[in-house]
Amino acid sequence: MNEDPVISPSGFGPAGATRPGQVPDAPRAPEEWTLSRWRVTRVGAAQACAEVAVSLTRLGAAAEDRAHAVAALWDTLRSRLPTSVTFSLTSDEHDLTGVLAVGEEIIATMRLAGAAASPDPARVLADGQPQVRAEVTAVLLDVIAGQDTALDHHRRELERTDRGLLALHAELADQAEQLALSGQRQQELLATEQAARAGAEAAREAAEAARARLAFLSHVGAVLGASLDHRQVVSRLSTLLVPRYAGTAEVWLADDHGGLARHGATGGALLAPAGETAPPDIVRRVLQKRRTQQLPAGLVSPDQITVLAVPLVSLGTVLGVLVVTPPSRAFAHDDVIIVSEVAGRAAAALANALRFEQEREVAERLQHAMLTELPVGPGVDCSARYLPAVTGLNVGGDWYDAFCRPDGTLILAVGDVAGHGLAAAALMGQLRTAMRAYAMDVPEPGEVLTRLHALIRHIDPDHCATAILAMVSPDGQMSIATAGHPPPLLREPDGAVRRIEYLGPMLGLPIDHSYTASTLTLRTGSMLLFYTDGLIERRDAIIDVGIDQLAAAFRVAPGSVDQVADGVCEVMLRDSSREDDTCLLVCELTSDRAGAGDGPPAPTRAEPLS
Repeated sequence: MNEDPVISPSGFGPAGATRPGQVPDAPRAPEEWTLSRWRVTRVGAAQACAEVAVSLTRLGAAAEDRAHAVAALWDTLRSRLPTSVTFSLTSDEHDLTGVLAVGEEIIATMRLAGAAASPDPARVLADGQPQVRAEVTAVLLDVIAGQDTALDHHRRELERTDRGLLALHAELADQAEQLALSGQRQQELLATEQAARAGAEAAREAAEAARARLAFLSHVGAVLGASLDHRQVVSRLSTLLVPRYAGTAEVWLADDHGGLARHGATGGALLAPAGETAPPDIVRRVLQKRRTQQLPAGLVSPDQITVLAVPLVSLGTVLGVLVVTPPSRAFAHDDVIIVSEVAGRAAAALANALRFEQEREVAERLQHAMLTELPVGPGVDCSARYLPAVTGLNVGGDWYDAFCRPDGTLILAVGDVAGHGLAAAALMGQLRTAMRAYAMDVPEPGEVLTRLHALIRHIDPDHCATAILAMVSPDGQMSIATAGHPPPLLREPDGAVRRIEYLGPMLGLPIDHSYTASTLTLRTGSMLLFYTDGLIERRDAIIDVGIDQLAAAFRVAPGSVDQVADGVCEVMLRDSSREDDTCLLVCELTSDRAGAGDGPPAPTRAEPLS
């Protein structure tokens, strides 16, 4: 350590300074002395602290101030080496203050009571060296003890801090572990939620697919069940399957003789050429075993993936075999189920169509067998038309009859049994036969209808019928009775058309009734028209409107009875939906049967049509 001069260049006081006991001429100005200045390097910090302690002790600084100043110097020098240390005094009239600075920074100031009474600080610094050294040693020991105490305090604080840090580290580690576990649980929950969502989505897609399949099968049932023609059912079946569920489709139907015939091949022949009539082996196997079978790829042709053959079974009867191929892939399990369900609905529709066609054929044969030949000969010219409905069984209870009794009386009859089908046709046949039998012996048509009324109530009380019966004698006298039937029309030779009105209740109603007849005389060239309600009824009009239209068409229809019948049917049925059977009977009287003379007819209930 290099020590600078301890006395500042200005000395211990400026000129005019006073001594103790003197009366000053003026207020005393502050004085300043630089006592020591050191250039301190790294190894001189302790000596500088000792010198400062010695100086402060000699100058009478308090022990607490000395310890504070030395400690502050020591702490400052530890971080600022090398540097300069300056210790100076300032003095005014009452106080002497020591100032300790490191560089330009003042780090400690203190009052120096011991030096305040001395006019010579240098003398104070030079006196009492042994005692001062002892005191300095005590100060340094105090500083060291204070430093040890501070170090011990800092060490304990550091230990507490270390323990706190260790505890914090442990807590952070525990929290990190908890966060890791929480993150793992969140990942598991997320995976579970994603799996649940995927499952829900899969379930939703499965439900949508199931709804789509049910809707398709419902549509299939409605479309196939709407037809009673087996050829149309097969055609619709192929259209429904191709190309959504099949690339090609065909149906092999069994006939009454045990054979199989191909129908409705869509998309080309599957297993047999177009001209081949023999069924393939897979069709025969399905027909025998009554089980669905698949033909793997390669056994048919390289272009076909597989062939699916499904039996068409209805009420235990195998009607045929449905054979399909997939559009562009092998059949999945759901595809097989859908095709099988479609085959079940197709089998039910085919069974209904085949049963209907069989019943219709039987009914048509029965009805045609019951339609009689019209009478021919002098005095009468007749023509009849029977047009079955275009829907349903195409047969019903409409009928006509015309014949001559041995006495020459012409019998004309038209009737209509309520309902359609075999039951109506069978009852119609019974009534027609009974009417003919009664009319052969009973001379009056009212009595014939009375007997028919009792007969139908006896044999089939759940049905009823309408009928009209006329008996024309050889001299042109006509007796006519009606049972709930539309009124017949009479066209006079001059072209006037009249409606013959005489109403009675329908046959078979649960009432007792005796029918009566009215009579009138027919003139030469008179023409009669009997008909059923299928010719005049329309859904959007009352029946009287239809009768008026028929009368107008009948009035202007030219030609023979055949031409009149055709002309009336053409006019009346051109806008008809033909939902009911239509029957009409046209009869013209010639001079051999018509009444003599051109006078007015006998009084009747016939009313002219306007």
